[in-house]
Amino acid sequence: MAEKFTYDVAVLGAGIVGTATALRLTLSGYKVCLIDKDEPCVGTSSGNAGVIASGSVMPLGTPGLWKSLPKMLLTPTPALKISPLHLPKMAPWLLDFAKASRPKEVKRLSKAITALSQGSLDEHLQLADIAGCRDRFRMTGYLKTFESQKSFDATAQEREWMTEYGLSYDTYNANDIRDLEPNLAPIFTNAYSAHDTASVDNPMKVGQAYFQAFLEHGGRFEKAPITNLLNQKSSHLELKTTTGTIQAKKTVITLGAFSSTVAKKFGANVKLDTERGYHAVLAHEKGIEVLSRPVFFSDRSFVLAPTDEGVRMTIGAELAGLKAEADYDWIKNHIPTARRMLPGLAPHPERLWLGYRPSTPDSLPVIGPSPKDSRIIFAYGHAHLGLTQSANTARLVDHFVSDRNPNMDITPYAADR
Repeated sequence: MAEKFTYDVAVLGAGIVGTATALRLTLSGYKVCLIDKDEPCVGTSSGNAGVIASGSVMPLGTPGLWKSLPKMLLTPTPALKISPLHLPKMAPWLLDFAKASRPKEVKRLSKAITALSQGSLDEHLQLADIAGCRDRFRMTGYLKTFESQKSFDATAQEREWMTEYGLSYDTYNANDIRDLEPNLAPIFTNAYSAHDTASVDNPMKVGQAYFQAFLEHGGRFEKAPITNLLNQKSSHLELKTTTGTIQAKKTVITLGAFSSTVAKKFGANVKLDTERGYHAVLAHEKGIEVLSRPVFFSDRSFVLAPTDEGVRMTIGAELAGLKAEADYDWIKNHIPTARRMLPGLAPHPERLWLGYRPSTPDSLPVIGPSPKDSRIIFAYGHAHLGLTQSANTARLVDHFVSDRNPNMDITPYAADR
């Protein structure tokens, strides 16, 4: 007969959001079980650019995006790739995305994105000090570069809202950029960098450090697929895995792009799809310390980030669902452009990678209690800001588990919005 274990909280999904949440709850004194079929933080959370983007204010959908879509899709190295086979299935998501891209909606959404991102660096540093991985955090910020005054001016609205929301930033001219990052090609006219941003040298290792701290503070990890997601016949929620049954007073859903099945079952009506993200690790003839911070090349929609294993190039998004084969040629085709931006990069990648960003049409995650059962708490759908917003999300979940009112308006993130 399968053994039963009882906990205060079960956290389903051991990506960066789930791991940070499990750690925060354990620190608050709860008996927590973290459950995943894979090892913690080896999936989508392992492959991002490593940016703590506290200054991020804009949703993915904006009024001007539709005008730029033909260029984004039809250039030799497109920043966005849409699978024709996935398009019919994604049509309802895209319709909601179009609605969320209207000017009044964009302003509302930008406020909600900012509210969940502000202060995220401080929250991460608290966890990092507990986990002993603060040395992996670089306080050099995150640089957004532009190849023309015109492209820089196109971000005026974003910078105006940053100022309105109390987010300070610095702007740089061509000479400043060369002083900051002398190894970049001298082709950039403007740049800016928000204050209170940072980066990590390896997102997976940071997440795994959080996980080790979770274990050291009494947490338990169950590596097993869930065979029966939730059973409400008893006073506790029951989760059946291939190794036994777990009972918990409350359950947190942090399954990222794979959250839909259980979320829909418990009242989440927010559409969820995946922006497939790729990265390539590239060596450099000068070694890995060729950049002091991640650099976003705004005109090309990709990032070059220094990591402990080389320069990581991440590119836009592929809309192709969870099951399509990886198209690594797409990211390989961006390497010549990356080498023009950062001379000395190797022409061939040392490693290629694909992950699945969980994306909602309005660019906001789903955070908060299920409208059908307050014992179930959602925390998924962070898209490009999973690492950034994970620590703040963990703090919010801690409030929900404790039946305390959070210190911010959570209406924008409601499961039934």
